[in-house]
Amino acid sequence: MPALTPGQVSKLLDIPSSTLRRYVSHFGDYLSPDARLQRSRRFTDHDAAIIARIRDLTQQGIRLEDIPQQLGEVVGSERQEEEITALALPGLVKQLDNIAQLFKDQQQDINQLRDELEALKRERRRSLLDRLLGRE
Repeated sequence: MPALTPGQVSKLLDIPSSTLRRYVSHFGDYLSPDARLQRSRRFTDHDAAIIARIRDLTQQGIRLEDIPQQLGEVVGSERQEEEITALALPGLVKQLDNIAQLFKDQQQDINQLRDELEALKRERRRSLLDRLLGRE
């Protein structure tokens, strides 16, 4: 999805633009760099999700000062998932390489078996033809 303007985020989350600015000023560390710009501010889907979480927490009566702890848990777990994914990627790439090599080997085996089958068919045809013509 393309980057969202402040107006789009305000409308999407049903919050006034002044509230959006306040959230950005208080919780900018949790948002993308483009969301923290003073001019030409743009929000990612992830930024909008974090702002929606902030909105929900304030609607539950949680003070702005207490929200970073809860956001840290959410954002921290997302970063942890990203780190786990980054650590797992080399192993996954190796597995894919192994699977690709296995596929290539099997394809070669299949081609060899096809060739052998065609040779057997030709030999059998020659043998049948020889029998029919009395050459045996």
